[in-house]
Amino acid sequence: MENRKVSAYTRLAIQTFRKIARLERKLEELEVELRGWLSKVPDDELDYYVEKTEEIRAKEDEKLANFMRRAGKQPWER
Repeated sequence: MENRKVSAYTRLAIQTFRKIARLERKLEELEVELRGWLSKVPDDELDYYVEKTEEIRAKEDEKLANFMRRAGKQPWER
């Protein structure tokens, strides 16, 4: 890969893209693992699983909403 002098913004954009690519790969790996575990969850525990995962999703959605408010939806302009 060619190394050339670029602005800090370009370097930060590339670094962020690299992080996203790694996280997307990790997400795929975790989804495969989750499918494996879910295939072993007893039927009588599926409602509990759904209840707990909905709680987790709600908390994470709230954290994301708070971040977006703080960042003004444009974290690169902070």
